[in-house]
Amino acid sequence: MMRQIFILFLGLAMGNGMIAQDYFQQEVDYTIQVSLDDVAHELNGMMELHYKNNSPDALEFIYFHLWPNAYSDFNT
Repeated sequence: MMRQIFILFLGLAMGNGMIAQDYFQQEVDYTIQVSLDDVAHELNGMMELHYKNNSPDALEFIYFHLWPNAYSDFNT
């Protein structure tokens, strides 16, 4: 009896959107072109990024974490 009540509650909750939510997957495509100048010890590059928001919500901002000098010396 208790199991039947729980299954009924679970079915009602999922039907009302209490548990099940719409799922969406963000889409990111990118191309990176890099060249190494071993004399000057430099990497020169360009990146092209295409982002598609599949969410029903508008995005206020997008964060990018960049570390341009992350490996500039042996201490990093």
